[in-house]
This record gives sequence, C-alpha cells and structure tokens, in this order.
Amino acid sequence: DQLAVLKRRAGETHEDARQRAIGVGWANGLKLIQRIAANARYFTDSAAKIPHDVAQGDAVAGMCVDFYGRAYNQKLKKPDGSSRLQWIPPQGGTSTSVDPVAVLRGAPHPELAQAFVEFLLSDRGQMVWNGKPGSPMGAKHHALRRLPVRPGIYTAENLKFFTDPDQLPYQRKGNLIYDPEITGSLFGALRVVIKVMCIDIHDDLKSSWHALIVNSTDGVMPAKALRNFNDVTEFSYVKTQELKQMLDSKKKLKFAQSKRFLYIADKLVERSAIFKRSYADAKKLAIKAKEKENE
Repeated sequence: DQLAVLKRRAGETHEDARQRAIGVGWANGLKLIQRIAANARYFTDSAAKIPHDVAQGDAVAGMCVDFYGRAYNQKLKKPDGSSRLQWIPPQGGTSTSVDPVAVLRGAPHPELAQAFVEFLLSDRGQMVWNGKPGSPMGAKHHALRRLPVRPGIYTAENLKFFTDPDQLPYQRKGNLIYDPEITGSLFGALRVVIKVMCIDIHDDLKSSWHALIVNSTDGVMPAKALRNFNDVTEFSYVKTQELKQMLDSKKKLKFAQSKRFLYIADKLVERSAIFKRSYADAKKLAIKAKEKENE
C-alpha cells in the first residue's frame, strides 16, 4: 500500500497524499509489467499454452490460472509424489477465485440445469472439485484441482480427502490489496496500455532490457539508461483515466463518425513510438555507460 509507505509532504492534505500514492503505485505497477514483458518469450491468447510450455521444458516459468498450474503439477507427478512442475502463488500478488456457474435464460431444460447447479453447491458436488481421485467424495480418475466456493466445506474431516489441503482461501488471503474504486474501471484501458507499451514493440522492449542486463556492473544497471527504460509517464494514472474516457467515447460512436476512431488509433501509435524511442535510448545509454566505465 503506497499510502502507508509514502510520507506526507508539508502542507499536503490526506487526499493529496492519497492521489500521489495512487500515482506512484500505478507507475510502479506498470514498471513491473514492463519487466515481466521484457522477460517474456511471447504473448498468447490461450491460457493453457503457458503451463504446457513450462511442462515441456520450453520455458523456465510462466503465469497461469491456479488450477492450470495445479493440474499440470498433478499430471507430471511421479510415483514418489514429486513433480518437475510446481505452481507457486506469489505472496501479495495472488487472488483466489472459483469457477462461476449460471443457468442461461431460455435454456431448453431449465429444471435439469437448475438441478445441476444445486448439485455443484451440494457437499458432494463441492468435494468433487478438490477431492483426491478415488476418495469417497472425489473424482474417479483425475484430480480437478479446483477449490470449493463454500466456506463450510473446509473442515478438518473434508481436508483429509483434498488434493490441495493447504490451499485455504478463506484463511490465507495472500495479502493482496485491491481497491476496485481505484483500478476497477481501468481494466479495458490497461489492456490497451500493455498492448502499446509491451506487445506492439516487444522486440524493442526485449532488446533494451537485454542491453541493461549485459551492461550492468555488479548487478546494478546504468542509472540513466534505466530511467529511460522505466519512463511510463505517457501512461500515468491520470493519462490512463483520460485514455479510458477516449475509449468509452469510441464505443458510443456510429460508423459514420469513424474519424474519431482514427484519431484515437493515431494517438496510440504516437505513444507506441515514444516508448520505442525510450527503449532505443535506454539501450544506447547502457552501452555508452559500459564503454565509459571500461575506458
């Protein structure tokens, strides 16, 4: 929580300090995304591809939905219980959720659909999600490695039959601090930010990051070069809110007003070019810093 870390300046109100903390926290979050993207081999629209590639040895590590990681861990288990793939929930950066279920309006067999939902929420249905294969209330052949949604299922008696008895979402919440008031409305805009900043110019991002690494001294990257690399002011918290407003206005436009769409697209291309230059400058500065050091 940046608000707890940052010190209030002289004459600064609590609200001013809060807004400054939000801005700093947002920027730090973008820089983290930047570093993760710089270390990424690719981006994919398939959630199952990442754990598959890690399991195959084509990648060292990757981010995935919890049950995908646990399922592959189960799939690769040896007779002694060990597995070459582990799923690790980062402390302070992991949220726990469950699969949603709903009955579609106009379903051809609403009574049957409702009965299925009721089964899923029953003791038997809840235990299937994480019960050990072959256990009294588990799946028959393969562990699903999902978590039950009902708190009352996490009893000492039931946990004996769990595949993941140490995953207790109602007791261990991971210390993840999330305030929907701050970022809840910005998910759509953040997708665009990541596309412009990381995906569209991924080769430039990776090349710049590599230069920072190889031209480091005792693990410390050249300061000026790193500042260029980390410059995310084009997508500050305030500017991302403005971007959201632009994107929202685009959704309301009719086809005849496509000039507005082109205006937004041009603005995003301009910002992508700014990041491209920043990455190129960071690369040059990192190389120059090392050359100067070696003179």
